[in-house]
Amino acid sequence: MKHEVDVVILSWAKNEELKKVTEEGIQTCIDSESDINFNFFVIESNPDISYEFPNTETIHPRLNFGYHKFMNVGVREGNAKYVCICNNDLTYEKGWASNIIEIMESNPHVKSASPWCPQTQGDNKDHIGKAYQGYRVRGELAGWCIFQQRDIYETIGQLNEGVDFWFSDNIYSDQLQINNITHILVPNSVVNHHDGNLGKTGSTAIDEDTKQKYMGGQQQKYEIARKSLKKGKQNC
Repeated sequence: MKHEVDVVILSWAKNEELKKVTEEGIQTCIDSESDINFNFFVIESNPDISYEFPNTETIHPRLNFGYHKFMNVGVREGNAKYVCICNNDLTYEKGWASNIIEIMESNPHVKSASPWCPQTQGDNKDHIGKAYQGYRVRGELAGWCIFQQRDIYETIGQLNEGVDFWFSDNIYSDQLQINNITHILVPNSVVNHHDGNLGKTGSTAIDEDTKQKYMGGQQQKYEIARKSLKKGKQNC
């Protein structure tokens, strides 16, 4: 029996080059596993863009942007046992998902995981066969690719929407820690986050005004969201 994974991808294909970035990510994910059925939910901010891949739905949200807000839309669309929330600027190596699933099946308490990113963490050769538990952003927890057991949402409800963009991975880390949910980094699972290595897309993906809109003032929003999370847990 094949495993099934819902892959939620956040995309803003403002031009053809950025559309190709999203398409390359989907294609490498499809090619990465022969025994996993992937269901893609692309949350696309360009209303004129859709993606023509098997088991792929393009969703154009009519909401003000929020990283977790948009991800929550995609998460609610699926019903697979496993969910992965992803940036669009990723490429996936062979066995990335199955290696995480293998650990989760052997250790059901592991509800959240991140793959290894060579662009951020370097060569994984000295870490093969290991797993690292922790909640450090850009350490054990990579906000651009988070693999989950769907029943994690029975505990956290949804991804916290208190921040718009920056600090989304921080508030997710807080959600895990406050609820005593185990998160691991899996070096055997390799996903490349291309971020600043996309040629022209580095400058065209987001303009300065938009950057300030969604990144400015986020630390204050994060502190408010974090306090609210802790207060909510204390009142349970």
